[in-house]
Amino acid sequence: MNKVKQELDKITIPEDIKRKREIGINLAKSEMPRKKRNIYPVFAIAIPVFLIFLSMLYFNNDNPPSNPNLRTIESDYVIDINDPKAVVEFADNVFIGTVKRTAETIKNNYPETKYEINEIVNIKGNLSESEVINQIGGYEGNDLFLMEGDELLKENSTYLFATINGEDNNTKTIIPVGGSIVINGEKEREEIKEKYLNIYEAK
Repeated sequence: MNKVKQELDKITIPEDIKRKREIGINLAKSEMPRKKRNIYPVFAIAIPVFLIFLSMLYFNNDNPPSNPNLRTIESDYVIDINDPKAVVEFADNVFIGTVKRTAETIKNNYPETKYEINEIVNIKGNLSESEVINQIGGYEGNDLFLMEGDELLKENSTYLFATINGEDNNTKTIIPVGGSIVINGEKEREEIKEKYLNIYEAK
């Protein structure tokens, strides 16, 4: 058998036949049935994850839904939030400031929205010229959660704020409704400043 193999090895195969043989082998390999990969489980996992990520990216205070579902956050207040005197007495800080930007929305029992406030003028308390304050309420998916009668703050708008400090003394949360009075123009700014300053000094 070995002698036959040796004699066959001595036979010279023309180059064009060699090329045809190699082409035939490669063609046969390409026509062999391929093992199919099951990609459906990958898609089954990837698609829901992508949709969740997309909803988190889109439905926030930077890209609020055009027609959100309004959800009212119910609460029992210990003061009359529509009474300026009660609000000033209860608050740790009363000040005038302008909403520079919406910082972020966080989730506790309900969404809470953080804002960066600047150009602060103190009436009660001693805040710096720029602070981050917290408002109960915000967007979650296609829902907008708000305390009854309250509205989300608007960037570049000026307000009379009344806030209470958290246990760590770092978190400053707006008293709903009566703790965020929008101010329109310099004249109204001075009138509200004088009004709330008189309330604070008279207590």
